[in-house]
Amino acid sequence: MKSILASAAVLALGLGLAACAGVPATPVPQDDLPASLQPHAPEAFVPPPGAFVLLNADVPLGEAAVWSGSAAAADSAADACRAPEGSGRTEPNLCLAEGLKAAGAAQPAVLAAEWLSTKGDPGYLSGWRREGSIGIATVTRPLRANTNTETLLVPPTGAALFIDEAPAIGFETDAIWTGFKAKRPDAFPVPPLELVASERHLLGWRLVYGVPLRDCRACEDAGRMLIAYDFDSSGGFKERRLLSID
Repeated sequence: MKSILASAAVLALGLGLAACAGVPATPVPQDDLPASLQPHAPEAFVPPPGAFVLLNADVPLGEAAVWSGSAAAADSAADACRAPEGSGRTEPNLCLAEGLKAAGAAQPAVLAAEWLSTKGDPGYLSGWRREGSIGIATVTRPLRANTNTETLLVPPTGAALFIDEAPAIGFETDAIWTGFKAKRPDAFPVPPLELVASERHLLGWRLVYGVPLRDCRACEDAGRMLIAYDFDSSGGFKERRLLSID
């Protein structure tokens, strides 16, 4: 009996380790990453400018903060942001939030819009769902000329990740990236990123996103990057890896 139980334990461990493997990874050599993208403990994390932003505990990001009206109504609420300079236009970091409030938005949605607009690029929370303990928010930015939506990953601890802002940052010296750029030097990522895999394993959770690579925004795809975002068992962000370019 002990032999059978031991064999079962070994089999369970083997299956668990296989689940950990998930998508075959080509990790970015950690020494090649800037310090801001090194694995970190959430309590020690200092976000770099651009791709990441510190999650403000006073802003209740979640389903309650999603704008409950129509996209047309939100676009109309953004009209104050479109007024020309010098015409009494409200500050860019406040105009959309004030418009949504006037249109009947709940207080969490107003606070989220204020927080999302702090860089002068007005936005509001237009969708929310979860993959494990990780919140996946859809942010709509009505004033942008190109893509008006982006994805925000919201772990329960640590930092929120605006993954569409700079998908290639930190991979400049990765062999997969440099090999592709040698063949297609003009290609660049064209967000938004698309979730292609969500994997739970013994050590936490992995979300894999894909983004097309093109020589211009309207060009045909020259390839696609697959990027893994890894979170520990408590939901804290650990690291990201460039898995492949196909």
